[in-house]
Amino acid sequence: MPLKQLHKMPKISLLLPTRHRIHRALAFLKSIVATANQLSNIEVLLAIDDDDQESQLLTSPHPDLLIHKIIGPKTTMGQLNTRLLHHARGDILMLVNDDILVRTPNWDVHFIHSSQTFSDQIYLMHTKDGFKDRSFPIFPILSKRCCKLMQDPYPNEFYGDGIDLHLFDIFVRLKNLGHQRIIYLEHVFFEHMHFVLGKAKNDEIYRSRCHLSGNQTFYALWEFREQIAYVLFQKIEGYKEEKILTKKPLKNQNRFFLLFICFLKSKQTFIYRIKYLSYHLAREIYFFLHFDILKRFVKRSFKKSFSA
Repeated sequence: MPLKQLHKMPKISLLLPTRHRIHRALAFLKSIVATANQLSNIEVLLAIDDDDQESQLLTSPHPDLLIHKIIGPKTTMGQLNTRLLHHARGDILMLVNDDILVRTPNWDVHFIHSSQTFSDQIYLMHTKDGFKDRSFPIFPILSKRCCKLMQDPYPNEFYGDGIDLHLFDIFVRLKNLGHQRIIYLEHVFFEHMHFVLGKAKNDEIYRSRCHLSGNQTFYALWEFREQIAYVLFQKIEGYKEEKILTKKPLKNQNRFFLLFICFLKSKQTFIYRIKYLSYHLAREIYFFLHFDILKRFVKRSFKKSFSA
């Protein structure tokens, strides 16, 4: 749909939690300025911890790029993104990191065009990132309306990693219900400058995140995601009834137990359930082997340093 035919130009909100990375955050902001078509249609919301005095000094690198600094106590990644969501005024919301550089000119135009694919605004959109690309939405994009329907799109329970997987699973479940609403923008490149790709140093911010805790939270919220998928399905199908979602308090349960509970109790199709179980069992084995090999490597290096 040509932009000139839109009744109202959708605005874009970029939700950016950042901590002790002022130079990287500024580089990201400058890449927005260098590539966006219409800066005045974009806002960047920064979640900054109240003990991070340096990041509180961040300013916009261009007068047309509006930034809002939301300062508060240090908390979970889910809570930080939820804080930003409550202040966002955009129609299109993207979760971003301070280790991104935007590479594609006029990326905002691509966002706006693609956001009109579905008139009900129920979609999960993502870009090329140089790591997962088509296979996974590392930086998920939702509409404001979709966030409202989901009621709690960025659960507070996610301490660090896991929100992207949480959102992706909801839309995979929705696809299993008959509605494919994942949009991949293959020509838009938000480059992830992550240390595992050799594009940055492994700093204290990376080291403070625990993939396994994100997995635990993800498995525990399976029923909540299934509810959300059904709510989105019903809205697409034209149901008028509003459903209040319920999220059970997290319990300290074994991850494999939670995987099998989901397999047994989920109302999704058997094909979906077997794929879900197989995929996440494979992930658990990968993480176990990966961390085991890493621990052995560190142990050997430690011994060598003392025997030298």
